[in-house]
Amino acid sequence: MQRHTAIGFATWILWGLCAWVPAHAGELDTLKGQLKKGQAKAALKQLDKYMKQAVALRVDALAQLGQVEKALRAYEVLVAMNDSEDPEVLGKLVWSYTRDLLGGSDGKGQQVTAEFLGKMKKKEAVKALLPLLSSPNFLTRMKAAEALGELGDKSAVKPLRKLLEERRPFVRYQAALALAQLRDKGGMEALQTCYQKETGGSKLMCARFLGEVKDRGVAEFLREQMASNNNRRVRAQLAQSLKQLGDKSWIKLFTADLSSDTASSRKIAATTLGDLGGKSARDKLVGLLKDGSKEVQIAAGYALGRLGRREGGSVLAGLLKDSNPNTRVDAAQALVEVKDPETQEALEAALRDPHLLVRLYAAEALLALGFQTGGGVIRDAFVRGNPEIKAIAARIGMKFSAARKLKGRPLSPTTGELPPPTILRVDAGSGEPEEEPAATTKTEPAARTQPGARVQPDARTTSRRRPPPRRRGDEPEEDW
Repeated sequence: MQRHTAIGFATWILWGLCAWVPAHAGELDTLKGQLKKGQAKAALKQLDKYMKQAVALRVDALAQLGQVEKALRAYEVLVAMNDSEDPEVLGKLVWSYTRDLLGGSDGKGQQVTAEFLGKMKKKEAVKALLPLLSSPNFLTRMKAAEALGELGDKSAVKPLRKLLEERRPFVRYQAALALAQLRDKGGMEALQTCYQKETGGSKLMCARFLGEVKDRGVAEFLREQMASNNNRRVRAQLAQSLKQLGDKSWIKLFTADLSSDTASSRKIAATTLGDLGGKSARDKLVGLLKDGSKEVQIAAGYALGRLGRREGGSVLAGLLKDSNPNTRVDAAQALVEVKDPETQEALEAALRDPHLLVRLYAAEALLALGFQTGGGVIRDAFVRGNPEIKAIAARIGMKFSAARKLKGRPLSPTTGELPPPTILRVDAGSGEPEEEPAATTKTEPAARTQPGARVQPDARTTSRRRPPPRRRGDEPEEDW
């Protein structure tokens, strides 16, 4: 029965191709002649070529029409036929999902999508981002403004100017920064006025933004705040601004924090030094791989990877087996930066982790090593994930679609040939695996760019849904 269905499908494709390009009619006769003569191998080679072309075109057409589920199913067929990812076709599929997320109603999915589009400089996203400036969710407005500033498209100037009247200062000044990045005088004037007239958190925020657009008039104030501000997250943001101004005083301060008695301070210091290129701290970071806090170990491994060192690879690979899903997620995410070939086996094993985010970051880490093995996990996330997880999958999918000459063979969705985990129940929502303790869900958003981000719930869920935890980060003004 399956054989007859396949023959019928092949005949339908060949008929369509012949009708589309008349020259193919003669090729079809040639194929029939080869089959009559018993030259099945030669005929099959040509037949496969037509079928793959037709399926690829089908994915493209469905993606353009926004029929993402059908496009995904067609792409699965193409991967099975090629025994390989098709970067060009995958890129079209991922972009269709990305447009879907931006045009959807889930604020977190929109925010994560906007953030990565800005960082990846996807200029074709400008048109889809502009409507988000009018979102009822202030975090979505903020992230859209941030992304549009990074993308540098002048068409965003007029709608961004409207946000200068925004009630929330965080959105208002993020729009001003975006305008300044677009070389609009109104943005610079708004930031300078804010710095001169405001006090407290607003003044500090505007000073940081002025540092990012290289206004040296705020350098001394930023240095003073670096030395006196007790909020380590704010200090990390100030360090970014000082780096933009060519000031290296932040390196000494964060290197000192690596010896702090507080694990959270050591973690943030390590992450910041890695992100901003504090190479002089590498030896101290190596020492933190033996820290009593697993979070600090992960941050140190991540930072060393960002600084071009692989010492943390074995430590992070070991943490992929930790009982806490948050630890496994952070370790997999850090391994994306480490790029240690010795971790390949551990990462492939992590592709069958019961938590979807662990699998996603393991797939991204394998991609960083040049392997397409985890490609099926991205497609699995599009089916099973909530909007935030789909946004993370879309970001990783864009990296896959830009890659060339990947090694290995992509596994089928979820587990491929690997032994599957025990699955108690799968539904369209999201929740922790039933075997994990409920205490592990008190966390921060999963979509932060550094390790230490907390786990968003997976789609493998119990029949009883817990209410989502209140996330730190929903009210960023609290930090200021």
